[in-house]
Amino acid sequence: MITVTEKALNHIISLMMEEGVTPDTHNLRVGVKGGGCSGLAYTMDFDTTTDPTDEIVTADGGLKIVVD
Repeated sequence: MITVTEKALNHIISLMMEEGVTPDTHNLRVGVKGGGCSGLAYTMDFDTTTDPTDEIVTADGGLKIVVD
């Protein structure tokens, strides 16, 4: 389960607008990759693709969060 507060949602949408994208055209992709001090690094990006193995959660405001 993923919970996005209203303040976080507003900030994510603000970041999307800075990059010239919207929740209507792009998803928020989050994940964890190897690297960083603890051996793990968290990732966040905006993209338009999904894979069959992705889990998709729709937050308030229509924002789709994609997790590999």
